[in-house]
Amino acid sequence: MSTLTMPLLDSILAAKGLLNHISKDDVTPVIRQAAVIEHLDNRYLVATDRYSMGRFILSAHDAFEGDFNQTIPSDALLWVSKIMPKTLRRATAPIAFKEGGYVVRFAWSESGAGSGKLEIEVAIMFGDKVERSQMYDVVYGTFPEIGRLWRESDVVREPTAEVCLSHMSLSKIAADVALFDSKQGSVSLEFHSPGSKNAPVQYRIGRWSAMVQPNLNLR
Repeated sequence: MSTLTMPLLDSILAAKGLLNHISKDDVTPVIRQAAVIEHLDNRYLVATDRYSMGRFILSAHDAFEGDFNQTIPSDALLWVSKIMPKTLRRATAPIAFKEGGYVVRFAWSESGAGSGKLEIEVAIMFGDKVERSQMYDVVYGTFPEIGRLWRESDVVREPTAEVCLSHMSLSKIAADVALFDSKQGSVSLEFHSPGSKNAPVQYRIGRWSAMVQPNLNLR
């Protein structure tokens, strides 16, 4: 069994960001899910719809055990994203919103024949008290190796090339900015394209980073 435990508010924030980039394509069920991956000694939650990719870095407060490349179905992310902290029993206590308060626990178990189960619990960190839980079916498959596509911060940056972005790509960027900037305060939004008009545009907002594929600028 593999498990991931995250603070409640971080889980909600990550779920909302991943849903903005997750695939709705029924032909490839594996990318209708997010994945837990490890890349260059960092751990991430990632999602892609082939035209964009979103990545949430897991911090020291996020405990993962087991095998990587575990997946979280989109309906499970939707359930997490709709959790209202004020509806939890200890919502009036400061512990509900701080480190050491509520956590979300993801637990994966294989059920055979290339399928598995994911149980999600909302619980108090210290103790076994579970406020609510939900079970989901997991589709196993080869998740795209998108971790290697990111340019990391220690790579020398080249000048940003001129690019054209579709309204769908711009709406994804706007949704990410609205979500992560409003939750983390005023943060810089960095755009980077590795020197080609056809290369994906990468941007970072705090613990969140994403890529969108630009359109060809034909002229």
